[in-house]
Amino acid sequence: GYMREAVEAITEFARNKMKVNKIIAIVHIENKNCTKLLERQGFIKVGEEEIEYRGQIYLHHIYALKM
Repeated sequence: GYMREAVEAITEFARNKMKVNKIIAIVHIENKNCTKLLERQGFIKVGEEEIEYRGQIYLHHIYALKM
């Protein structure tokens, strides 16, 4: 759907226009749809991080896509 199109457009823009060599995505651990999408787009899980949001700590996956 729309998210897949957005991720594809962002990665294409980053690769072709910005000439970046890596994109990092930080995703809440319970967001299974997003993690599946990133993995289908070639992102690889590289770690986890606890992030504070509105006074609470939440665990997030860190994904990377090397260009």
